[in-house]
Amino acid sequence: MTKKRVLIYGCGENCVAFLKNAILDELEIVGIVDKYRYGDCVCGIKIGHIDEITQYDYEKVFVTPKDNSEIIEMLLSVYSVRREDIILPGELNGKYILPRVFGYKNVFITTVREDNFFSYVFRGLSANYSFLTLRIMEQNDTTTIAEKSNEPIVFIILSDDLIRMIRNGIYNELKKNYTKSQYMLWMCNPCDDMEYGIPTLIGQFGGVQRLKSEFDVIYTYHSGDAERYGFLYYSQFYPQYQLEACDNEIIDVFFVGNVKNRYRLICDVFKKLVENGIRCKFILFGVAKENQINECGLIYVDKYVGYDEIVKDILSSKCILEICDGYNRTSFRYAEAVVYGKKLLINDESVVDKRYYSDKNMQVFKDPNDINAEWIKKPVGNYCYEGDFEPEYVLGKVIKILL
Repeated sequence: MTKKRVLIYGCGENCVAFLKNAILDELEIVGIVDKYRYGDCVCGIKIGHIDEITQYDYEKVFVTPKDNSEIIEMLLSVYSVRREDIILPGELNGKYILPRVFGYKNVFITTVREDNFFSYVFRGLSANYSFLTLRIMEQNDTTTIAEKSNEPIVFIILSDDLIRMIRNGIYNELKKNYTKSQYMLWMCNPCDDMEYGIPTLIGQFGGVQRLKSEFDVIYTYHSGDAERYGFLYYSQFYPQYQLEACDNEIIDVFFVGNVKNRYRLICDVFKKLVENGIRCKFILFGVAKENQINECGLIYVDKYVGYDEIVKDILSSKCILEICDGYNRTSFRYAEAVVYGKKLLINDESVVDKRYYSDKNMQVFKDPNDINAEWIKKPVGNYCYEGDFEPEYVLGKVIKILL
């Protein structure tokens, strides 16, 4: 495999984390340049001045500082670097950057319920790596974290859980009792989500900067949010468990989700598919009784469905439907399609830039009338999936160091 030649701009924490986590059989680090710290060394590499950039034989420039708008403008206008050759933290695959958790042995990942998505995702970590899950209970319940230890603990807190932890006082207890620990926040919903995103957290903390001050590092799956708020981007992760064959009735297209303000579009897609002879199963919640439509294939529920049940429906379907709203982007539907070998019908155009995209397996639409129903009926192609969504792969070298 030909290595990609990467030149790094900047020599801070992201640079150090990148150098420690870079898969060196994939990348060749040709050097580091900076406007101010030239002459210093990072991880044994001497930093060159940005004016020396033409002396490096590179394919891509990785701009590591989070506040990077002026740097990008400088590279474009002064040093004639092409924008398509610039990589930002929000664009970089998270297998290369997981900073600030080296050397710790105790890691706790929060999950609210036994049957939710993240308990499913992290199941293998608990079983194989002695990762511990911290159950966040309801308002009047209590939770036991662990026997107190002199060693630092890493708390990996999901944004959905954080809101609950603030309300029931657990978060303040953690910060008070584990002052030597580090706290990582994973934004597992789009930041503009009114219930589980930045608006609610701003109400708790008083602003994005306060939120940043509470956590040593914040990750998001959403590359746009990473750039918008200065968070770090982590790559898609999803486990491939050995699952028993399921006896659910085979369907063509499966969708599940809170409709939010997508209900009209969801119904229009459903109508388009059914009119073309496509068998659908759409599980919808968040729809008022008076707005529900009595159609075979539309299933309305008043609470979240256990994720194990959702997986059974995915396994029984030919194609998964993902409908994103506004600037929101696909999260785990893309990974589910790749891991389970299903087609993906999606209205997020950014999916074409993802590693496993192919027009044989993924169809992007802007309007329901654009959907090619005949494409759904054709067999799915081989994704040639290499296992890089596995949580063990994403956390990779960090897990080995932690444990």
